[in-house]
Amino acid sequence: MEKDDKRSWIIENFYPLVISIIISVACSVVFRNIKIEDDVNSILSAVLNFTAIIIGFLGVVISILFGSPVNSIVVLVMGDSRYKKLLKRYFFSAIISGFILILFTIIIFFRVTIDAMFENVINLIHFILKYGWLFFLVYFSLSSYRVISVIMKIAFRDNPVIKEDDEEIDEEKYEKMKKEKNISK
Repeated sequence: MEKDDKRSWIIENFYPLVISIIISVACSVVFRNIKIEDDVNSILSAVLNFTAIIIGFLGVVISILFGSPVNSIVVLVMGDSRYKKLLKRYFFSAIISGFILILFTIIIFFRVTIDAMFENVINLIHFILKYGWLFFLVYFSLSSYRVISVIMKIAFRDNPVIKEDDEEIDEEKYEKMKKEKNISK
């Protein structure tokens, strides 16, 4: 693996985790004493809706991609075990972090009950819920973006137009052959 390829592979694999940690830690230090006065239930509802829509979208993408074995994307991904494992891990990280985000969000909806139940350790629980929720919000968003961008790259990559005796012919060569042989698409 070349140096640039390895660097881009490392960045692609770890940026959701690293950025999520950085944002969570920075917010826990900078905004520690700030209390959100806005309508928290509306924010939580919006996050639940967003998360559910993205998880549903990812589920549909999985069923479309892998439900059609004649799709060129499926052939490419299934033919290379590295792509298959990587894409599987990307989908799992996005979907699992989405479900954890939903769990955190539902727990936060019950913050008044939790306050009453755990009066003696309430500050610790608030800290864990607030910054755990923030971490999973950022991680889920970035993981979802990553899997969608990888699928988009695969779907819209330059494909060889035809194969002739196992030689791949790109669009430029195809156009040249078309002119020479008077072929129509």
